[in-house]
Amino acid sequence: MASRTSTALGRALLSGSCSCRAPARVHLARLQSSAAAADAQPAPPTSPAPSHRVVASALLSRPPLILPPLSPLERSYYAYQRRIHRALAKPASVSQSWFFKKGTQAEKSFVEFEKRVAKEEEQGDLEQMKAFEMAAEEVEGAPDYVPRETEADKKGDITSLERKADRTLYLLLKKNRKEHAWQFPQGGVEGEESLLEAAKRELHEETGVNVDVWPSGRVPAGAYTYPFPAEHKKKHPEHEGAKVFFMPMRIVRGQVEPNKQEGIVDFAWLTKEEVKEKVSPEYWAAVEPMLSDY
Repeated sequence: MASRTSTALGRALLSGSCSCRAPARVHLARLQSSAAAADAQPAPPTSPAPSHRVVASALLSRPPLILPPLSPLERSYYAYQRRIHRALAKPASVSQSWFFKKGTQAEKSFVEFEKRVAKEEEQGDLEQMKAFEMAAEEVEGAPDYVPRETEADKKGDITSLERKADRTLYLLLKKNRKEHAWQFPQGGVEGEESLLEAAKRELHEETGVNVDVWPSGRVPAGAYTYPFPAEHKKKHPEHEGAKVFFMPMRIVRGQVEPNKQEGIVDFAWLTKEEVKEKVSPEYWAAVEPMLSDY
């Protein structure tokens, strides 16, 4: 009886599906993957791709000192308004003695001024009328007007902060090289410096510590990317070019003293149009939108 039971159990085991085959397949797959990993050669180490060096530039400017000159339309408008106010405020001949003592210099100056203005109005040349300037010459106590053309403009001194009083001026430095000599103060960012800190440091290194500036913003006004020359890439293969971020600043006081040890040989305070004449076309295309027309 026991032999029959064991025989039937053996037949059942042989005829049924065996679950021991699945672990056998897993073990075989592990052996194959281990062999493939052993046959695979380790990948050679690759050098990191060259990147751009981060550079901060000081976009230092001097704001206009006086208002821009009036346009022909504006001059005509103000001349017309002066005619209206004179007609309303002009004293009558019978009451002129209430304003001026007869025979005094004040009365003579007023009468002469009115004659000159009337002559200008008769000629109809409103654009050439300068009633305020004429009043300054004829009426005692009138304020003095600052001339638009300064001594720096007459001498053509582009290093003076007094030139072009009605325009925004920008500081441009000249380096001792043939190509791309003129540019804004700039230099690479070091360590944990921010863009603003790097721009101020480079400005003081290249122009001296006597220039006091006020940052008008903590974000760049623009950026400019350019490739390094082939000779520079051979010496410094880790960088293929530079990306310059321009940080806007205003000068408060002081004047530039070019640092020759930094390669600075000259400087200039220039208007937007004058900057275009100094820099390369590629540089101008990048900085032109950041510069003021006034």
